[in-house]
Parts: sequence; C-alpha cells; structure tokens
Amino acid sequence: MRTILNSFILIFGLSTQSLADVYQDLYDAMYLDDIAEVMQDEGGDYVDSIGTSYLEGRSLDRYKEQGHKLYDLAGLQSGLLNGLRQELDADVAAQVLEFYETEAGQIAAKLEVTARRAISDQAVEDMAEAMVQEARSTQPERIADLLKFIQDLDLVQKNLEGSFNSQFAFLSEISTVRQFGLDEQTILGLLAEGQSETERNIKQWLMAFTFMAYQPLTEDQFNAYLGMQRSDIGQDLNTALFTVFHDIDTQISRDLGKIVARLLTSQDL
Repeated sequence: MRTILNSFILIFGLSTQSLADVYQDLYDAMYLDDIAEVMQDEGGDYVDSIGTSYLEGRSLDRYKEQGHKLYDLAGLQSGLLNGLRQELDADVAAQVLEFYETEAGQIAAKLEVTARRAISDQAVEDMAEAMVQEARSTQPERIADLLKFIQDLDLVQKNLEGSFNSQFAFLSEISTVRQFGLDEQTILGLLAEGQSETERNIKQWLMAFTFMAYQPLTEDQFNAYLGMQRSDIGQDLNTALFTVFHDIDTQISRDLGKIVARLLTSQDL
C-alpha cells in the first residue's frame, strides 16, 4: 500500500510539473518576456501623455512616480505567464508549442517580437505603412493574404474592444471628479464618436505590423504560420492572449484613472 501511494504521489507530482512547464515553454517560445518589455516602454510613454493632459506641478510628479510603477516589468511578465495558464487549456498549449518548436514557428515568433519592438518607433511605423502602400501594387497576393488573415482572426474588432474597454475604465474613474461632468452615457458617447477613426488606425497599424513582421518568411513558412493561426488551436491561443493583454491593459488604465482622480481631488481641496 505504501508503494502504491508513493507511486501515485510521484506520478501526480510529475504531471503537475509537466503542465506547469508547457506554459513556461510556450511563454518562452513566443518571447513574451520581450513583449512585456515593449509593454513597459510604451506604457511609460502612455503614463506621461495622460499626466501632461490632466495634471501639472507636484501633482504631475507624484502621478508619474505612481503611474510608472504600474508598468513594473516583473509584474507584467508574471501577469502574462499566469494569465496564459489561466486562459489557455493545457492540451492546446502543448499543441501550439509543437508548432512554435518548428522552424517556421521559431522564425515567425522571433520576427513578431522584433517587429513589435521596432514599430514602437513612429518613424518605423511610418516606414512600414509606406511599404504596405507600395506592396499593394507590387505584392498584391501577400497584401490579400494579410487582409484575409486579419479578417479571419477578427483582429480589428478584438483590438477595438480592447481599446474601448481600457478607455472606458480610465474615464469611468476620472468621472468622479466633478469638473469633467462625465457620466456613463457621456463616456459611451465620446467613445462612439471616435470609433471610426480608432478602427481605421487599428487596421492601418495591423497591416503595417503584419507586413513588416512576416515579410522575411518564405511562402511555405508564411502559409504554415497562417495555417496554425487559422486552426482551432490558433484561434484558442489568440482568444487567450487577447483576454490576458486586455485584462492587464484595462486594469492599468483603471488604476491610472484612480490616481488622476485622487490627485485632482486633492488639488481642489
């Protein structure tokens, strides 16, 4: 009986470790540590832009000090890994990992993170958009494939929802400050007014990013990557990732709104 019990504990322990490892391995294969660094860099710029729009003087300094802490790198990295564990089925994670361990998967993942870091620079984004415009006549098939890829994965709508949720979270918090005269209906109206422009900007950015990121892939590698993304496991992966990223972004936006509202209220007092 002791032998059987000990064997069961050993097997259970190994199984738990295996499940934990597949998420860490997938996290590493997709270079999500690097993506967290990009989030931190872009988040710092976002914090500063929000601060200069609403605050000044010592209140602005206090806001920046508190706001930048929300983009703590270790916190972002653990949030991404833990979110992946929570949102993605272990069997799906293992199947996705198999793809990312192939040559096409390894190259695609590296190209994505490299392009994601590069396009944070406005000059690079402008260059990528110019490349897309030129490719519409020189590489129409690749442009058509990217457009269909963006449509199949519903990337515009998912990014639009993420943007909407984070803006709503921020504005809902600062609505507690009387001087803004905001309520839920007013906030929804403001977001609706900007929806068309936001949607257009998202689509333009997605085309620039995907074209630049996947340009070095061979036709076979590109098709293998698109095939995985369009598959059931690819759809599950993207749903999980969008949920994780949006949850982090929305919570940070909400926290930034709380900081702004608190500092503005203390100024008034």
